[in-house]
Amino acid sequence: MDDIQTLMQMGFDKAMAERALAETQGQGLDAAVNWIFSNPAPMAQSGGFTLGSGSGGQQQTSAGSTGDATAEQQSAQQQGQQQPEQSQQNAEGEAPAPKKALTEEEKQEQARKLQEKINQRRIQRHQEEEKRQLEQQKKRMESAKTLSQARREQEELEMKRIAEQKRKEKLENKRRKERIKAELEKDKAEREAARKEAERQQSRPSSLPVAPTPAVTAPPSTTATSCRIQVRLPGAQPLRATFSPDDKLQKLFDVVSASGAAPANYSLMQTIPRRSFAPTADADTSFRDAGLVPSASLHLKPIL
Repeated sequence: MDDIQTLMQMGFDKAMAERALAETQGQGLDAAVNWIFSNPAPMAQSGGFTLGSGSGGQQQTSAGSTGDATAEQQSAQQQGQQQPEQSQQNAEGEAPAPKKALTEEEKQEQARKLQEKINQRRIQRHQEEEKRQLEQQKKRMESAKTLSQARREQEELEMKRIAEQKRKEKLENKRRKERIKAELEKDKAEREAARKEAERQQSRPSSLPVAPTPAVTAPPSTTATSCRIQVRLPGAQPLRATFSPDDKLQKLFDVVSASGAAPANYSLMQTIPRRSFAPTADADTSFRDAGLVPSASLHLKPIL
């Protein structure tokens, strides 16, 4: 319901309501009503406001508590309004009877009723405004709750991703340690088997002929032009490379370190004949002097 309809329900006609709202520039019902009571002349010209009284529908005009000039203007206007009986009397030549002007008590009663309607309208608007503010606050709270929930879900996903990555890294470290441990156990078992075999050979009776161990000799240096080396790495594919017989073992150590599968400290072991080569002690030894020409198979042994 707009302000014009509200003023019309209070008893003012449409023309007066529109003019009051226009004069007050839409400042509200209170300003419009105050302007109406402060300007009795326009209200008297427009007919003021009407309140029903009884089933006969008799109209009474009031502009609030105005002066005597306003009462005279209302009386003149009321005299211009005629009932059907008065029209018939005028036709017969009789003078119309003027309507009785409103008393101060009637004016005060109409003003009181009008003020009650204004107060009710003000209370209604206040309630509507409170309801609107509550709805807006509820929407803001729901939006903040949704945003907070989305942030929590994102944080939980990130925490799960980090935990899964740590779990995989831990599992990979465990597997790598197990591979290194297995290599060490294997090497230890090989050494123990070789030691026992040597003791067994030494414990044989001297009367029994002992077959001499064939000596492993490197071919003459003049017949070999390259040296092929294979290195078994723990947990990785064997490493194969070809060098010149006169190259230093430092090149082999560089290739092994660059593979990424070698620990910080290690040595290269040869099973037959049983020898070891360390980066710190044998880096300047050539492949020919180390007896690795024309080919040799080594395995990497971590040094703990």
